[in-house]
Amino acid sequence: MIALEENMNKSILSAVIAIGYISPAFAVDGTITINGSVNNTSCNVVVDGQGTDANIKLETVSENLLINTGDIAGARPFTLDMVACPQVEGVRAKFEQDNVSPTEGNLVNLTPVEVGGAAKVQVQITNALGNAIDLTANGDANLYVPIENGNASVTYQAQYFAYDGQVSAGHVYTALVYTIDYR
Repeated sequence: MIALEENMNKSILSAVIAIGYISPAFAVDGTITINGSVNNTSCNVVVDGQGTDANIKLETVSENLLINTGDIAGARPFTLDMVACPQVEGVRAKFEQDNVSPTEGNLVNLTPVEVGGAAKVQVQITNALGNAIDLTANGDANLYVPIENGNASVTYQAQYFAYDGQVSAGHVYTALVYTIDYR
């Protein structure tokens, strides 16, 4: 009886091993090679001459300039100067999703209307050419600039944006969070 069990166990083990060596036939169509680079340096950033953090003051505008959905007013340029950058093809600010409307892709006004905040207004960020940057995607309008001799400058604009018809007067406050993006 014991000898029979040992023979059965050996037969089962042999079958399991044999099955392990049998593999289905697969045809290889190609190989995708993936390359990348991780650097240990980053640019030193100065925003509008203030440092890595900055306060950008938009001019006061009349609510009469922001009557219809999509109206813009008060464009204020600001520049990110980057020095001591790694030698890569290009650089830009990648804007994070903090304080961003998922619908319009603009910065929301963080001042509640109940405490004096302007209603129906957002802050839109554009590139230097005035093309709106959808902050939910950081798409094609968020242009890379070349790094020359370790330095680069990229200019953006902040402006009021009416997102739901007539804007009502009040305070506007928001925050644009960024990281440096290399290409």
